[in-house]
Amino acid sequence: MFTEAINTDCMLFMPKHPNKCYDIGSVDPIYGIDGNSHRQNKGRGKLTKSKDYHAALWDQPKTPDEYFVELMRVTQHQIIFGANYFSFISGQEFNPPRREDYDQFIADHPSNWVIWDKVNGSTSFNDCELIWVSYPVPTEIFYYMWSGMMQGKSYKDGRTMNPYKEKNQKRIHPTEKPFEVYKYLLTRFATYGCTILDTHMGSGSQRIVCYDMNLNYTGIEIDRKYYVDEEKRYRHYIAQLQMFKS
Repeated sequence: MFTEAINTDCMLFMPKHPNKCYDIGSVDPIYGIDGNSHRQNKGRGKLTKSKDYHAALWDQPKTPDEYFVELMRVTQHQIIFGANYFSFISGQEFNPPRREDYDQFIADHPSNWVIWDKVNGSTSFNDCELIWVSYPVPTEIFYYMWSGMMQGKSYKDGRTMNPYKEKNQKRIHPTEKPFEVYKYLLTRFATYGCTILDTHMGSGSQRIVCYDMNLNYTGIEIDRKYYVDEEKRYRHYIAQLQMFKS
């Protein structure tokens, strides 16, 4: 089992690799919502102070169709966060459904989607995030609380808030995904020892989950600061595990 992180542009990395050389491309591309990169995400919660993240990529354009062509060339299967914002994947762009519209969404899209409900109550944020999977499985809803200081207990009990705030996942990236969402997806679709390509590594949450699950992982991050921050986080995590084992 190996994990590796590379500081480069994924569109320079993928063309150097042969067809279907990775089992799964599990990715979070740039949505370009409202003309801005999806990395421009500053907290708006009333209970906690907004956090200013590194802004170097906030003006990066939306991920183009050429990226998806290349991703599908080098991977056997794909797990794509926010695929509803890319007509190349979804046929036409659309916003995530509100909770009251889940049944209609599932009726209209009976397969290939995961609705990640963030259990965030009534807020100005979206109720959910849509994840497209290339596997022909029925569309399903995954509940995991992810709203400021409120985080779920586990991917098996995501509707219950973790009462121990000191154990909450510490975010280092504006669009960081929780470990538990990756645990859910990779438990659902990956097999022991398979190879995962993550073209927009960001905080490296998926890398840590792949390490824990004995999955081979390659992560690509174009931004140097996020790459360095991710490396520090990953090395700290490994050191902590080794300390507890000794």
